[in-house]
This record gives sequence, structure tokens and C-alpha cells, in this order.
Amino acid sequence: MWLYKFINAPELPEELEHKVMALYNDPSKETRRINSNSYADAMKPDLAGRLHPKDVVAIKDGKSYRNSRGFRYTLDQDVYDWIHQHLTDQYTDCGLSVIHGPDGLLAPHTDQTRSFAILYTFDTGGPDVRTAFYQEDGHPVERELRVFGTDYANLREVHAVQIPLRTWVIMNTNVLHSVENLISDRVQIQFGLNEVPAEWTYNQEINL
Repeated sequence: MWLYKFINAPELPEELEHKVMALYNDPSKETRRINSNSYADAMKPDLAGRLHPKDVVAIKDGKSYRNSRGFRYTLDQDVYDWIHQHLTDQYTDCGLSVIHGPDGLLAPHTDQTRSFAILYTFDTGGPDVRTAFYQEDGHPVERELRVFGTDYANLREVHAVQIPLRTWVIMNTNVLHSVENLISDRVQIQFGLNEVPAEWTYNQEINL
């Protein structure tokens, strides 16, 4: 089972990166937000009764952590055009992703609307930020959508990584994963896949 792979794809051109970062710095970007509180319920109505990310509180080393939230915003069309040319046009919720929260922890979870996430990072959110993968006691490593591991006492870390900047990464989001040690905004392009394009090749693959 693989956890993540580095995709053979070029860096986003500098002029397009400038457009993405201009969107990040635009205070009016909320008008372009993709994932409202009801978004995941609408996309996957069969999971609508499950715990919502905004209500998650994680317990780690006896301390409670309010869950960080990740919000996505629509990109400019020329950024989409570049992604379509160099990666794929078959995706869910592609956009600028901004993750930060009051306690610096995106709690262990599987994603709500996608089995695989593609990430391209502009700002990690801090020098010690890491993405960690977990197995919960009594459960397989791969889980279904919209599952949370809220008590670290019941979790076993199976791998951790610092995702590099300006690298296209595909992540298996069926495995419980967290983003830890955030001290500022984590800024990325993200999009989801439920099937991986057969023609993609990779520089590196990390397996369990």
C-alpha cells in the first residue's frame, strides 16, 4: 500500500504562482470559496450524519486541540488550463487551499469527498510542520471517507513527512493523516481524485 508519491510534473510557472499568491492575499477571496460547511454533505449525502471537521476536538498527550480547517477557493482560469495540460482535468474541488487554525493541528482524518489528494505547496505553515499517517487500534490502515482519529492514545504513527515546496504530490487520503505543528497558514493548490490517471509517472513512491 502506498501513502504518497512525487509526480513527474513541472513546477507551476512563476507568473501563475504569482496569480495564486495574489488570490491568497486578496481579502475578497471568500466570494470564491468552494467548500462551505454544507459542501461535503452535498457531495457525499450518504456521509452527512458523520462528525463534521468544525466540531472535531483531538486529544493528544492529555491536551485538547481544536481542529484546524482547510478552505479552498477557485483559481484563475489560466491556472486551471495549465493543470489540465500538465496533470488532468478529471478532479474534484480544485483550488487554492489555506489551512490554519487556533491550535496548529489538523486532526487525523480521512478526506470527505476524495480518495486521493494532489498537493502543490507554496508555504508549509511553519518550519516544523509535518504530515503524519496513522493506524487506529482495531482498524485497518485504509479506512472509508470522513473518519476522524480524535484520541492519539488509540493511534499508531506509521509514517511522517515534511512535504517539499513546489512539488506535485499525490497522497492516499484513505489513510488517517494529520498536519501538525502549524504556526501560520499552509498555502497550497489542492485537488481530489477518486481514480489515478494511468499515464502518470513518479519520481518516488512511499509504501508501508
